[in-house]
Amino acid sequence: MTLKTDEAIKKAEQIQEDILHNEDISTLKIVRQYYSLVTLLNKDDEVEWALNELNGYRLISKVPSYRKVLYPRDKNKFAAVIHSCGILQDRLRNNETYTYKCIKHPLIFSRTKKESIVEYPRSKIDIKPKNLLYILIAIKNRIYIKSNHILLEIKFGKFEFDIFEETRKVVDTELSKKCPKAFEKLTEAYEDLIKSESLLAFQQTAHACRVVLKDFADTVYPVSDKKTFIDLDGKPHPIKDDDYINRIIACVQENLDSKSDREFIKNSLMYLGNFLKSINDLTSIGTHNEISKEDANRCLIYTYLVLGDIIKLLGKTVCTDRDLNPSY
Repeated sequence: MTLKTDEAIKKAEQIQEDILHNEDISTLKIVRQYYSLVTLLNKDDEVEWALNELNGYRLISKVPSYRKVLYPRDKNKFAAVIHSCGILQDRLRNNETYTYKCIKHPLIFSRTKKESIVEYPRSKIDIKPKNLLYILIAIKNRIYIKSNHILLEIKFGKFEFDIFEETRKVVDTELSKKCPKAFEKLTEAYEDLIKSESLLAFQQTAHACRVVLKDFADTVYPVSDKKTFIDLDGKPHPIKDDDYINRIIACVQENLDSKSDREFIKNSLMYLGNFLKSINDLTSIGTHNEISKEDANRCLIYTYLVLGDIIKLLGKTVCTDRDLNPSY
């Protein structure tokens, strides 16, 4: 896990603890804690929501339903309680009733252009302490639910991360011994992706994954005078220099135990072929177009996973001396 994820878990757990076991903690403090959490995780929608709660709502369209108090005799009219949670806290502490004008589906609230609001001067709603209490409780409840989801998301992500790390160590160990070029490029791509947030780094990651797979293919199944290999269905496939996916599949097929179940081998090869094609498609995006960090992450993870599957499938036969100089 990264320091960022560890910090996020700590912040989310603190929020949960404060809401559950500290009844006296202010809503304002909880919102500030939540703002710190979602800012750390780059959750833009939640950052916007927290800022609105901290500073007050300028867009009526953004005012949540729990801040709208309906007019008793006309459900189309409502009072939008736009003030910050800090102000609402102070008003609740004063135990006073505040009067709000009714509005009807306006788009923008502006302190300098009040005419932009459709107001009903004769229709007013008294916002009582109980209304303020309801709003503040609703804010805390929302934060509790959202922070709990975030916590589960991070911890489940940690489970996936641990599985990936186990595979990465296996792949790095095997590649460092027998395919040093591929190992060097793959570890560099992994480290660069962790450190950088630039579009160029994402594109370089995609390109590196393509190069790694080709280097791996060149090691385990070098180009030879042989132009095709025949799959288990009797179909020929080209195995020239650019056909690195086919060469990897050919390596797996020719090195699997001949006594193994034919259907199992066939399904395994189909799985590997589809996995390799997915990586190739992703790396092509990085070569010709802009690529997101999510796609770059997927490229790297898929590359590690497919190499790990090949290594586990073939056991110690991958990258042996025979593979470096096969005779076909």
